[in-house]
Amino acid sequence: MATRKHNTAYTSIKAWHEIVAEGLPVREQELVCKYLSAVKIPQTSRQIATALKKERGNITRSLFNLVEEGTVTVSHLGKCTTTGKTVKHYQINHIEQ
Repeated sequence: MATRKHNTAYTSIKAWHEIVAEGLPVREQELVCKYLSAVKIPQTSRQIATALKKERGNITRSLFNLVEEGTVTVSHLGKCTTTGKTVKHYQINHIEQ
């Protein structure tokens, strides 16, 4: 029997592949982009998650992917209005054509 590199359950891996196949991560990224475009001021992941009524973990994943592709940038580090901790504030990149 082959050894696994990690202990992720097969059912968890299968569930993730089903989520990706349904396009949920892409739809969440589109929601984040639309929201950031609409508010026009930098937002924390917590503010975005609250406004979109989504789990913050999902929003954080979407933000990470959007920052990696250059659609969203980290505007600045500042205090979270909820927790008081220093957190990233995100903004949409508007590309002039």
